[in-house]
Amino acid sequence: MPLIVLSGIIPLISVASFYATENASKKITQEATENLDLKSILLAENIQDWNESNELALLNLSQQPDIIRANPNTQQTILAKIVNTYEHLYLAHTINLQGWNISRSDGKKPQYYGDRNYFQDAIAGNPINYQTIISRTTKQPSLCMSSPTIRQEEILAVTSICTDLTALTEQVGKLRFGQTGYAFIVDQNADLLVHPDPALISGSSLTNLSQYPPVKNILEGNVGNFFSFTDDNNVKWVSHSILLDNNWAVVVLQEEADFFASKIEFQKLAFFINFVVIVGTSALTFFLANRLIEPIRDLSEAAITISEGNLDQKVNIKREDELGILAFSFNHMATQLKKSFEELQQTFQKLEKAKEEAVLANQSKDQFLANISHEFRTPLNSVLGYAKLLQRDQSLDADQIEQLNTIQQSGTYILTLINDILDLAKSQTGKMELHLKEFDLLNCLNGIIRIVEREAKDKGLKLKTQFKNLPNTIIGDQKRLTQVLMNLLNNGIKFTSSGEILLKVTLVETTKNRNLPLQQKIRFEVIDTGKGISSQELKKIFQPFEQVGNIESRYLGTGLGLSISQQLVELMGGTINVKSKLGKGSNFWFEVVFSQETISSNKSQQPYIGVIEGYKGRKRKLLVVDDRKENRLLLANILEPIGFKVLMAENGEHMFTVLEKERPDLIFLDLLMPVKTGFTSAKQLQQESEYNDIPIIILSACSITPEMRRYVNCKAFLNKPFEEEELLELLAKYLHLEWIYRKKEEISPIPSYKNPTKQPVVS
Repeated sequence: MPLIVLSGIIPLISVASFYATENASKKITQEATENLDLKSILLAENIQDWNESNELALLNLSQQPDIIRANPNTQQTILAKIVNTYEHLYLAHTINLQGWNISRSDGKKPQYYGDRNYFQDAIAGNPINYQTIISRTTKQPSLCMSSPTIRQEEILAVTSICTDLTALTEQVGKLRFGQTGYAFIVDQNADLLVHPDPALISGSSLTNLSQYPPVKNILEGNVGNFFSFTDDNNVKWVSHSILLDNNWAVVVLQEEADFFASKIEFQKLAFFINFVVIVGTSALTFFLANRLIEPIRDLSEAAITISEGNLDQKVNIKREDELGILAFSFNHMATQLKKSFEELQQTFQKLEKAKEEAVLANQSKDQFLANISHEFRTPLNSVLGYAKLLQRDQSLDADQIEQLNTIQQSGTYILTLINDILDLAKSQTGKMELHLKEFDLLNCLNGIIRIVEREAKDKGLKLKTQFKNLPNTIIGDQKRLTQVLMNLLNNGIKFTSSGEILLKVTLVETTKNRNLPLQQKIRFEVIDTGKGISSQELKKIFQPFEQVGNIESRYLGTGLGLSISQQLVELMGGTINVKSKLGKGSNFWFEVVFSQETISSNKSQQPYIGVIEGYKGRKRKLLVVDDRKENRLLLANILEPIGFKVLMAENGEHMFTVLEKERPDLIFLDLLMPVKTGFTSAKQLQQESEYNDIPIIILSACSITPEMRRYVNCKAFLNKPFEEEELLELLAKYLHLEWIYRKKEEISPIPSYKNPTKQPVVS
C-alpha cells in the first residue's frame, strides 16, 4: 500500500512543483526584464528632454533678428544671455561661411571652426547638427550643436551652442540597477560620452567602445533588445540599449547573477520545498498510508493551483506533524511569492503613474484652453458673421443699426478676451510665434483707425494720425502688429475723457548691408491727453491681470493687453516704453526693424479693395464641410450673392458622398466633426489621385498649432471667427479670380439680405 501511494503521489507532487517553479521563474524573469526596460525608457526620455531643450535653445537663438542680421555688436549680448539662461551651456557663438567666429558669448577673439563637422553639416543645409568632442574650453566631453541661419532660403551664417556633459554624467552616474547595474551613453560613432567611471571620459580624446560587446551589438543594428555577453574577467552581463532621436545610444548593464538573483533564490526555495515534500511524504507514507492519501491529494491540487498563478490558494492541513510543516511551507511559499509579485507590480504601477502624470500635466492645460477656445469661437463665428451681413440691410432704422453694432462690438470683445488668454498661455510656455509676410503698412494703419474711431467719437475724442516717410510695403506679422496698436489705442481711449488720441508712425532709419535685405526701423507712438499713470503704477502696468486707474476703468478689461503687447513687441525684436504724468496723459512707444524685400511671390492676383459683386470667368463651385448648420449657411450667405455655387456636407463621410456627384473647385474643411474628422478627411483626399488636386482651406475654431499645420497638408488655415476680407483674398489667391467691383454710384442702396429657408445646395 505505501508503495502504491508513493508511486502515485510523489510523481504528481514533483511534476506540480516543477511546473509551479518554472511558471514562477518565468514570471520573475519577465518582471525583471520589464522593470529594467521601463527604467531604461525613463532614463532615455529624460536624456531626450535634455536634448530637446538644447535644440529649442538653438532654434530660438538662430531665429533672433539680430542673429540673422549677423551684427557682431549686438550678437554678443544675445549669445551671453542664452548661456546664462541655460546653466549647462558654456559657449554660444555664430560662425561666418568662411568658418570664423562672427561673435562669441565669452567675448574672446574669433576662432576657426571650419574643420568642425557640425559647421560643415550646417552649411550643407542640415537644420540640426551634432558633434561630440573634447572641449578646448572645459577639457571634458562636450556636445556642440549647430543650425544654419537662413533668410529667404539662403544660408547666411551658422549658429552654434556647446554644452559640457558634466551634469548629464552626474545624473546618469547616480543611477544603479540592482547591486551591479549602471548606465552609460555613446554617440553614433561609438565614442563614450557619459560613464560612472571618470577615468573613461577624461583625456585628450573620446574613448571609442566600438569593440565592446554591447556597443558592437548596437552598431550591428540590434537596438532595443536584451543582449548577454561575458567580459574579459569571465563575468556574465545582461545589457539593454535604447537609440535616441539624435542617434545616441543609452546602454544599461547588470551582471547576470544580479539580474536573475530573485529567480535563483526562488528556485532554491522551490527545490528545498520540493525536496521536503518528497522526503516527508516517503517517510510518512510507510507509517500512515491510509491517513496521508487524502491530505496529499489536497496538497497536490494546491500545488497545481499555485502553478497556474493563483497565489491566494492555501493548503488547509492543520497538523503538528511533518505533513503540517509541509503544508505551512507551501502556504509560506505562496505568501512570499504573492508579496514579491505585489511589490514588483506596485513598483511598476508607480513608474507608470509618474510617467502618465508627467504627460497629462503638460497636456491638460493646453487641452483645456483649446476646448474653451473652440466652444467660444464656434458660436462667435455665426454671431459676428451674421451681424456683419445684417449691417448691409438698407431697410434697418438707426436703432436697429445701433443694436447690430452693439452685437458686433460685444462679440469682438469676447473674441479679444479669448485671444488674450490664449496668448498669455502661449507666452508662458514659449510657444508664441510670428508669421511673417509682406503687407501694406498704410492700409494696415488706416484699417486700425477705422476700427477704433467709432469708440473715440462716442466719447467725444479727436483721433489724429501722423505718418512720416513710411514705406508702402514691409515684411512682418500684420496681425500681431495690429494687436499691439489696437491694445494701445483702446487703452488711450479708455483712460481719456477729453482731448485727443494721436497715432504717430515714423521711419527712423534705413540700413542696407551686403547680402541682407533692406532694413527699416519704424517707431510707433500712441499719445493721449488722458488721466496719466503714477510712478508707482508704472512699475506694474505690464504685469498680467494688473490694471490701473479708478474702479470704473478697471471693470473695462482683463489686464492682459499691455502684458501681451510687451511680449509681442519683444518677439518682434523691440521694447515697449512709456512716459506718463498724472493729469497730463501718456505716451507709449516702441521701435521695430522690418525688412522691405519680398519673401514670397505667391500673392493674390487682386487685393480686396471694395464692395464685390462678382468675378470674371466661369461659375465656381465651393464645398463647405462643417458639422454646424449655422456655419455652413453663413458661408453660403456670404459667397452665393457674389456668384459662387455652394455645396454642403455635415462631416467627412458626407463630403465624399457629395464629391461623387459634383466636383468642387475648392473645399472649406472644418477639423472637429463627428463620424469623420477634418484631419482624417484631408489625409484621405490627399491620398486619392481623383481629388488630391482640389485646394483645401481649413476653416476651424480650433487654435491652429504648428503640429496641426504639419499633419494636415492644405493650402491655408483660417480661424473662426474669420474676416470676410481674408476669406475673399484666399479665394482670389487659390482660384486665380479677378473680382468685379460695384461702381461707386451703384453702391447705395444695397438690397436687403434674406436668410435662406433651406440649405442652398445639399447633396
